[in-house]
Amino acid sequence: KSSLSEDLLPTSQEKKYVIANLTTIAKENKEFHLEVVSAIIVRLTDTTDDNKLDIWCLIDNICKRVGGRYRNAFAERLLMLVAYEMPRADSKMRERFGKLIETWRKVFPDCMQEVYARFSEPQLKHGIDAPRSKRVRV
Repeated sequence: KSSLSEDLLPTSQEKKYVIANLTTIAKENKEFHLEVVSAIIVRLTDTTDDNKLDIWCLIDNICKRVGGRYRNAFAERLLMLVAYEMPRADSKMRERFGKLIETWRKVFPDCMQEVYARFSEPQLKHGIDAPRSKRVRV
């Protein structure tokens, strides 16, 4: 886990090589998928907007090339991650992120409508941060 966190430092060079190696590590350690997913999410939440796309590319690569447990674990967290951890500041990064999520139709088919809604309206509130609905009491 600590090696994974170190490899995901924002100063990493040769990003494609690092992503490929980390994907291989994930594939070889499927029994520890929750720990790997957790380490990636921690890095995603701790990094700057400039580096978020690199972490999203790692998530994308693991889900497409390894799939299975990883895809399921990221799918469960995808909506919250997109809502709070997509690149926002730089319009070029946002555009590249938009192109990346376009490739997810087959990877995350059950939640893509919601992902697009969150991406197109980043301030849209859903889930735990949404206002509670008023229930009519009879």
